[in-house]
Amino acid sequence: MRFLLIFAALTMLFLSPLSRDVRAAVWVEQISGDPKAVVVVRKGDFLKAEEMMRLKSGDVIKVLDDGVSIRILLGSGTVKKITRAKSPYTVAGKEKGSSLFANLVGEVKQMLTARSDHTEAVAMMTRGRSKQLRIMAVGAEENLLPAGTRELALVWQGGKGPWNISLLGEETDKPLFSRKNLAQRKSILATDKTGLEAGEYQLVLEDSGARPQASREITLMVVERDELPEKVRKLSDLKLDKRVEARFMISLLYKQSEWRLYAHSLAARYDLKKEQLMLERMK
Repeated sequence: MRFLLIFAALTMLFLSPLSRDVRAAVWVEQISGDPKAVVVVRKGDFLKAEEMMRLKSGDVIKVLDDGVSIRILLGSGTVKKITRAKSPYTVAGKEKGSSLFANLVGEVKQMLTARSDHTEAVAMMTRGRSKQLRIMAVGAEENLLPAGTRELALVWQGGKGPWNISLLGEETDKPLFSRKNLAQRKSILATDKTGLEAGEYQLVLEDSGARPQASREITLMVVERDELPEKVRKLSDLKLDKRVEARFMISLLYKQSEWRLYAHSLAARYDLKKEQLMLERMK
């Protein structure tokens, strides 16, 4: 069966135009550690390195942190590991002493192995994450909300219910708003009629059903509405249907990590499944 797969893949490659890029194809097999610490510079543009990414001749791989490495598959079927000490690494052109057939056979074999390993790695990571409590679309540094926010819709992964969720003010340990014994991994935290005032808040998610119990805490910064991006402010002034407005707001906010939790809240609040999925997949 494996031979048939390799033969089919080789056939497809031979039937397609054989450019110099095919003869010297290089692939990212695996990234160990924080993937954000690995970048690919291509003709002056900075690209996010991803597993199974195809690299081009002249690409420069930069590993920015210790403890992070990237393994790449060369056209001959060999594997090269690049660490910070060996960075930057420039992807060369056609490898010396390697034939087209040897490159193709080695590449297909390694690709099949890498895909199998990659699939298992993804499955293991997914299984691991399923046990961990994680609030979706949380920004790496800041999580901003506009002042006046009355409802915060949250979605999380992992753990075992029921879950408790609370919002704490800056100067008190007593929850301003809370919901307890939640059976689903989704909740809308409703505030009072005036909404949240500008300031710093702590959002606490507790897993009361798992043993040992777990909790996640994130900081929310509520800012005045004039700190929203200009296009979002203008959109708010149009008084559109709330669901339509949410779609437009998400399209304006999703690329800004500090506003991603708010964008995800809008998607969850109005059950915009495509937008939710897009935001959940973003790193």
